[in-house]
Amino acid sequence: MAGSGGVGRTALRTGRFACTIVRMFDTYLRLWDLVPDGGPILTASGGVLPVVWHMRPAMLKVATCDEERRGNALMTWWNGDGAARVWLHDSDAVLLERAQPAPTLAGLSAAGHDDDAIRIACAAVARLHAHRAPAPPAVVPLHDWFYALLSHDTDDDVLRRSAATAHRLLAVQSTDEVVLHGDIHHGNVLHFGDRGWLAIDPKGLRGDRAFDYANLPCWMVFDQGFIERYGFPITGGKPGVAPPQWVPSAATLAGLAERLAIPAYALEATVKRWNAQVAAGRDDDFHRGEAAHDQWWGDAALRGGVQASLGPIDRGPFYAVEIKSGALGTKGGPKTNVNANVLNVDGEPIGGLYAAGNVMSSPMGMTYGGAGGTIAPGMVFGYLAGRHAAGNPLFADEAAR
Repeated sequence: MAGSGGVGRTALRTGRFACTIVRMFDTYLRLWDLVPDGGPILTASGGVLPVVWHMRPAMLKVATCDEERRGNALMTWWNGDGAARVWLHDSDAVLLERAQPAPTLAGLSAAGHDDDAIRIACAAVARLHAHRAPAPPAVVPLHDWFYALLSHDTDDDVLRRSAATAHRLLAVQSTDEVVLHGDIHHGNVLHFGDRGWLAIDPKGLRGDRAFDYANLPCWMVFDQGFIERYGFPITGGKPGVAPPQWVPSAATLAGLAERLAIPAYALEATVKRWNAQVAAGRDDDFHRGEAAHDQWWGDAALRGGVQASLGPIDRGPFYAVEIKSGALGTKGGPKTNVNANVLNVDGEPIGGLYAAGNVMSSPMGMTYGGAGGTIAPGMVFGYLAGRHAAGNPLFADEAAR
């Protein structure tokens, strides 16, 4: 059958690939006198095997594509400065020092310490960018890395907007190009005991150092005009009252960039683009002001128009506040009826089981109405559940169906 034959051919190719990697592992186990210390991790671009080398825990990484070989060469060039140390290497493989199983950046974030995780990742990136050894390996310029996206003609709105963003960012003339890691995230900065937090698995790119930081950290920038009109709302300030001293500020955008440790030219270019969009009455990047919600909750004096959410940043001093990611509430959870009874897969209430607030499927679906959107369902459905559990339901069970 055609279907089973396709599955069989896929399994055969996968099996052949796995066998190739295992044979490559065997080669290096003999060549470098390594002892396996765990099961292999196989991917489409190579494989990793925990090993022991001269009584030291290590990781054997074997590459089967140029991208991974380039990453291996970059790890070797960094020579343990901000990255895991390479003990042995050749054109296809590296033997790396092994990270500790804990702590992890993902674990820190899950425990509510994402600020610390981001600072750790940024510190590791800074060490990589500061490395100044001679003769760096061959790396890929960012323009070439994004060639497929930039040259792809598509009707997909997400890809089209992504390509436009990439075009705009790459059009800015960089004065601060470095060798980039290219794939910094929580899983690629690991803890190595006394050696601290170090990077692994680079892509091997070259371009503006901001690429490795992406939007971490992210800053909300505003000016004196904003303060005079609205005040500093985070601390409940009144219009015209200066923000607290902990808010970074400077007379110029270049001075503010120095305070924030970000490239001045990038901040100036970003603000210039923003001001041009404000003057044109549109936000091409994030479409702020287009939704009725934005036009209602923006500047009350400009309510009903796009300008309610758009304003220039052109009067010093300039200020910045770091933006953190977070979660306000949830939309998932078990379905309930009007008495807060949890429903089974057949839509029937489960006796004695109730849900209210953030643990229930939101009565507003995938929307969020505004302030109180998570508290109100907890209060209302908690009340309904209590009434029903006490035998005095507000709605009859028949109506709840």
